[in-house]
Amino acid sequence: MHPGAQGAGIGRSLLERVAATVRAEGGTALYAETAGKPAYAPTRAFYARNGFAAVATVPDFYAPGDAKLILRRGLD
Repeated sequence: MHPGAQGAGIGRSLLERVAATVRAEGGTALYAETAGKPAYAPTRAFYARNGFAAVATVPDFYAPGDAKLILRRGLD
């Protein structure tokens, strides 16, 4: 997302629309993937604020020292 648009609630709104659609279709969870590098801390914080929790870590996935984090949010 463009830095100037961050914090305006656009990401949260999109995420909630996706969650509603998935729930209406019988889905029970959303999954997201992100990197473990410090530069991705704001992304991880966004997901945490929106109900996601880490369910798996794949060490050195993107590069040595850069894990892939798999996050899950239940829709019940």
